[in-house]
Amino acid sequence: MEKATEEARSILIRTARAETTIAYSELAEQIQAIPLEPHSVAIDGILGDLAEEEDSYGRGMISVVVVHKVGNKRPGKGFFELAKELGYDTFDRELLRVQQLRKVHDYRTCSSKAEEAVALPPRARPASRSEDVAFGARGGPGEGRSE
Repeated sequence: MEKATEEARSILIRTARAETTIAYSELAEQIQAIPLEPHSVAIDGILGDLAEEEDSYGRGMISVVVVHKVGNKRPGKGFFELAKELGYDTFDRELLRVQQLRKVHDYRTCSSKAEEAVALPPRARPASRSEDVAFGARGGPGEGRSE
């Protein structure tokens, strides 16, 4: 799962630097370490881990760049549930989405040149939520998601 998480991190960072979004299905297709379905509990866990870690460093919830392919083209229910757990006001979901998207895009576009110029030391990672999600602690697969 760790290799899949690192692949996802790289994909989400590239997406954020391009100031765009990626569909759950496209993300699942691009991760090669393990087979993933866009509506799986595993992908929910990976996105939760990455969002929580990035947010803990003040870089925003990077999973905001992962959206439904059709319909509202917004993050799924799990994004907003995690945001609430992290202490964000989720009453106005659109405002929260826009604020997080701006924060993630701004950080990645402003810092990409600095990161290329300076090798940063590895950071200690918070405990993984993937295992909890994989065993159903955060609900069923793909809750609230559609492609």
